[in-house]
Formats: sequence, C-alpha cells, structure tokens
Amino acid sequence: MRRTRQPMRDILVILFMLAVVIYAQRDWVIALCALIVFSAAKDYPNLASPLEAKGLNHWVVMFAGIMLAWGMARFGRRVPWNVPKSWLWVIGIYLLCEGVATARLLIDVDVFREKATHVKENFVGYGVQAALVDRVYVPGRFMLVGALLLLDGVRSRRNMQAALLSVFLFVLVQSLIVAKQIPLSSLRDGGMQVRHRIMDWTGRHPNDLARDVVAIFWVAVIYVTQFKLHHWKYRAALALPSVAMLICLAQTYSRGGIVGFIACGLAVMIVARSWACVGVMAAGAAAVVALAPSLLARILAGVDTSGMGYSDMSEITAGRDVIWPAALQGIAESPIVGHGLYGYVLSSALDHSLATGGAEVHPHNAYLQALLDVGVVGFLPRLGPFIFVLCAGAWLAWKRKDPLLRLVGVAGVSVAATTFAMGLTGQHFGFTENLFIFWCVAGLVVRGLTFPDAAAPALLAHGAVRRRVRRDTWPVRGDPQPV
Repeated sequence: MRRTRQPMRDILVILFMLAVVIYAQRDWVIALCALIVFSAAKDYPNLASPLEAKGLNHWVVMFAGIMLAWGMARFGRRVPWNVPKSWLWVIGIYLLCEGVATARLLIDVDVFREKATHVKENFVGYGVQAALVDRVYVPGRFMLVGALLLLDGVRSRRNMQAALLSVFLFVLVQSLIVAKQIPLSSLRDGGMQVRHRIMDWTGRHPNDLARDVVAIFWVAVIYVTQFKLHHWKYRAALALPSVAMLICLAQTYSRGGIVGFIACGLAVMIVARSWACVGVMAAGAAAVVALAPSLLARILAGVDTSGMGYSDMSEITAGRDVIWPAALQGIAESPIVGHGLYGYVLSSALDHSLATGGAEVHPHNAYLQALLDVGVVGFLPRLGPFIFVLCAGAWLAWKRKDPLLRLVGVAGVSVAATTFAMGLTGQHFGFTENLFIFWCVAGLVVRGLTFPDAAAPALLAHGAVRRRVRRDTWPVRGDPQPV
C-alpha cells in the first residue's frame, strides 16, 4: 500500500506546484496565499523533493514562480508602493543591525564552529557558506513572503481576507499534523516522551509552533465572538478547528506557550474589548486540570506540591538558572555593541555555562540574546518591527471601524504580544525562519494602515478618496476594488 501511496502523493504535490506557478501568472496574490498554506507541510517527511539535498524543492519552485509573476506585474505597471515611511525606517534599521551582526559572525565563524561543536555535533563543518544559508538565505525568503509580497499585494478586501485565511490554515495544517502523529491519550500520561515527533514531522521546534498556535488561536476567538454580522456557519466553521489548535498547544508541552497563551489572551482582551477571552482562559485551565494531567505535571515540574517547602529551581527553569547568569557575564564583556550573531557562543557565556553544567548555544531568552548579539546599541532596532506591529495593531483595533481592519489589528497585537511574552523563556527577535507567521501578519498590519475604512460611508463618498483607492489598488484581473 505504501508503494502505491508514495508515487500518488508525489504526483499530487507536483500538480499542486505546477498549478500554483501557472495561476500566479493570473493572480500572484492568491498563489502566494496557497504557498503560505503549503509552507505548513513543506517539511513533512513524505513530501520531500528528490532534489532536496541541492536546495531545490517544491516550495522554492513555487516561490520563484510567484516572484517572477510579481516582478512582471510590479515593474510592468506603474503602481505606487504606498508604504508608511515609519515602517521603512524601522525595517531598514532592523536589517542594517542584523546585517552587521551577521558580518561579525562570518568574521569569527571559525571560533564559533570550534566552540559550538562541543555542544552540538550538527555544527561540525559549519563555515561561511553554511552561515549565509542559515542566517541570510533561509530566513530572508520567508521574510520576503510577508514583509514584501503580502504587503505589496494585499490591496483589496478580498485579498486581505484570503491572506488572513491562509495564515489561519497554515497553523491549522500544522496542528492537524501534530494530531496525526501524537495520540490524544498522551495528554493523560507520557506526553513528553513523544514531544520530539513535532520536530520530526513539522520541522518546527515545539516552542516555535506553540507561539504561532497561540497567536492565531486568539485571532480566531475574536472572530467567533465579535463578528456577529457574519453568518453563524462561518463562525462555527472557524470555531471547530480552533479546538484542534488548542489541543496542539497542549501537545507541545511548552511552558513558554502557556505563558504566551495567558499574556496574549490578556492583550487581545484589552484591544478587542472582549470579556470572552477570560472565559476561554478559564475553560482552558479547567480542561488542563480535568483532562490533561500530563500537561499539568509539565507545568508544575519542580514545584513543591507536597508542602515540604522544597522546589527544584533547575527543573522549574529547565536549566535557565545556569544559562542566564552565564549570559549576563557574556553581556558584561561587550554591553554596547555585543558580540555578533550567536553571541552566547562567541562570548565567554558558553564557557561559564559549560563550567556550571549548562550546554546550550543560546541563552533561552530573546532579550538576553539581543544584548549578547547586538548590545545596547542594537537592542531597540532588533525589537523595532515587533514594537511597530504591536502599536500599529492596537491602533487598528481601537480606531478603525471596519471589522476586517480591526481583526487585522488584533492579529498584529496577538502575534507581537505572544512573541514578547515567550521571549522571556526562549524565541528570537533576530533574523530567523521561525518568524514566518510574524512577517506575514506584519505585512497585513502595515497594509491595513493605508486601507480606507469601509465602515465610514461618508468618507468613501468623497470623490478624492475614491480616486485614491483606484490608484492604490493593483490592477489584477478579478480583484475587486476596496469597498
């Protein structure tokens, strides 16, 4: 049976790839949304391309086809970019900061390789080429999808809705993959023993997956509870998959994800003015206590529950009681400009960590990592895009009357707040592949700042506004004007 399934699966994936590339010539924005959904399964073992070893896979072919279609549409027609200058400054300084940090890593790549191989064997042979692929090419192409292509292409309500749906489906597909590989019974006993399957089948670390699940789950909650003008069937269709996301979050066994779930829920409650978030958090806590004793044990690992007055700080912090002090010593060596990417390894922090029982190549704290990599000078520039998306999302949610733009604002607040909260125990603010969903949402939020408000008919009735809407909209066939 497997021998017949695998060729059929390969044929279907190739047909899907060709369909996306061909359709991109007609409407590259919708093709881009299809690519975002496919990205959720690109690391699925049975979908690997025969040319994967040479870097040519299905995702790359689709991305190249969409980039070609976008380039022909962009430079073949005089369409204004219409991007806020504040965002250009923020993203420009961010890229400059990350470029300098990457250059410093390339200069000291031999030192990094020698020290990192004592901790992880996969850094054997790590050189300039590997560093450029790992820190520039791979994260760069995912950033282009959201921060450039989505930002430039989503200029109609139809495309905005399609992009939001594609982000939701991305997280849903990965949640279903996790549900397929990890039995639901693991939440009652022995779940941590199968947690590694998430990395094997999705290519994502459980904590990174938990961040995306948390962010998009709360967006779905706001849609279900506040978009009462939409038919109840649409809201119900989104509510059921959201339960699968919540189960996926539990199966990641991410304590950082739990912290992010609470922090993001509170942030969304404030910007969306929704007390339903409190009810969802209460229901989630009751479900964990009643149905997921294995997850509850993970959350309380190291905490004294017997009344003996003894708690294991090493287990509570998962070794961060050793890693964080070592990181602080590394920061003290170069607090102004840092040490470059992987500053935890390039500084003496790794040496202090190894001497006290630690064995990591990063400090498990995004804020400490930023200070190690780029110092005080680059700290705010590295956090700049996240701060911008958080503030812009809050503005959209509070000030705009259009429900769609308010939902985009909630998405921006949700993904930024989750990243900030989970950054306390891990995550990255630097240039990494795992920020894919953030860049997609960032593109939508920035574009939302330039959108006309459909809930203000008096404004849209003005002739100048109508002319401006037509000028700022891509002349794509079948793409309706914003209304």
